[in-house]
Amino acid sequence: MQKVVIYGGSGFLGRLIQNACLAQGFSVVIVDRNAPPEQSGVSFVLADTTYPITKNDFLRNPYAVINLTGKNIAQRFTEQHRKEIHTTRIMSTRNIVRLFENPEYRPDVFIQASAVGYYGNRGNDILGESDEPGSSFLSTVVIDWEQEARVAEQYDVRTVILRQGNVLGRGGFLAKMVPWYKRFLGGPIGSGDFWFSWIHADDLVRLYLHCMQKKNMKGVFNAVTSPVLYKDFSAGLAKSLGVPHFFTIPVMVLRIAYKGLADEMTSSTRAVSHRLSHYEFSFHFHDYMHALWDLKKYWK
Repeated sequence: MQKVVIYGGSGFLGRLIQNACLAQGFSVVIVDRNAPPEQSGVSFVLADTTYPITKNDFLRNPYAVINLTGKNIAQRFTEQHRKEIHTTRIMSTRNIVRLFENPEYRPDVFIQASAVGYYGNRGNDILGESDEPGSSFLSTVVIDWEQEARVAEQYDVRTVILRQGNVLGRGGFLAKMVPWYKRFLGGPIGSGDFWFSWIHADDLVRLYLHCMQKKNMKGVFNAVTSPVLYKDFSAGLAKSLGVPHFFTIPVMVLRIAYKGLADEMTSSTRAVSHRLSHYEFSFHFHDYMHALWDLKKYWK
């Protein structure tokens, strides 16, 4: 039985990938500071990956290694939090890749989670995988993050980097937004005239499995479907929940509450996936309303 090691796998996305791997007949090892629920076929290694990772039998001879580590961004942007956002991504990725120096810990494929924050605030520009990065704080974090991941290529490890859009699913940012909308307090941020890149969680999980199994896939892929203006996405979310949509969140209020995070939240990133169509991958959810209607079952 082939083994998949998921670093930072105890969260919302990690659990979905774990279950998909089990369904495909893989065994799974979760490496995290928090233990996942016990499940047949899943082993757990307790570790803070910002420090060197101790070698052990659970991590030996993996088929695939998936890296989802990183401090949650959705908090007030203090200097300490900004430092943690950077450190948890860069140091964790560096320590994971260092294991690959030893052939016993070297996978066939390494899949690194990244983000469309790479492109920064780019207005109406349509952004494919070959476009230049932005200059925002999160852009610089992603640049450094991807650079650490690419070191795996020096060990002849097939390396895939997925620049993810906002993940629409039962967990993640929607789980935080929906309660506000159900209280009639949801709405666009400012004018809402900025592009919002997204992907349904089911499509993203399918993409991780596709990257694992499609042996000619390597390099950077934008893990996004069809970008939408945020004001339209916000109205669509309200419609799917059957609630009014008349509230507007002033950007200044967010700046007071979250400091620099407010500017990152209103960045216009119109990312598209140019490369995936060449690797026999297609999305099940192309339209944001289709995705929101599908997810409505979680918010009853």
